[in-house]
Amino acid sequence: MAAPILGLSLDQSKPKLPIRVVGVVPGTLAAEYPSIRVGDELVAVSEQLVVGMNLDDVKLMIQNIMMGAQPIDHSKTLAGETKKRLCGVGLTVLDDPPHTVTFLKPSGAAAKSGIIEVGDHLVAIDEELVADLSIGDVAKQVIGEEGTTLVAWLERAPPGGKSFCHYKKGADIRSQIRRLRILKEANILDDSAVELGIRQCWQGC
Repeated sequence: MAAPILGLSLDQSKPKLPIRVVGVVPGTLAAEYPSIRVGDELVAVSEQLVVGMNLDDVKLMIQNIMMGAQPIDHSKTLAGETKKRLCGVGLTVLDDPPHTVTFLKPSGAAAKSGIIEVGDHLVAIDEELVADLSIGDVAKQVIGEEGTTLVAWLERAPPGGKSFCHYKKGADIRSQIRRLRILKEANILDDSAVELGIRQCWQGC
């Protein structure tokens, strides 16, 4: 188990497996954020994806950032070429489905869009259902090279209304989308018809 960092105790059962919060120290910076809970998976640090990294490397990255040093550059390839900086869209969602939006970074793309609100449920990204995925898999879909774009579908239940609960119907939704794409490959449906069908799935097919 790792020593507390910023008031967090982190653990990783085996290399490359998820890094999880196993303790929050009272009176520390982490304790000031009630959304941080034991069992949460650490997904990114300073907008750099850490899913699949070893705990010791992540600890060193955090310590360097706390000391004001340059973070370890994990974007270099074996050939020494540097990829574009990775970034997200500036929103925080709950680890467990439904992935409810709990925070919008004021300077982030999600907040600047003006259409996403705290309480919305993340349903799909780029025509792929993410409502029932782990938070690590969701992060892989959201975090990308700076300058790239994505299309996200979020659900907002009306006051007094009920959520469609996409995360409970993942198999049925994927089956429906798979049928639509098969019909497209057979030239029975065109692109617009498939797009409309997928949109209906996000709305509650």
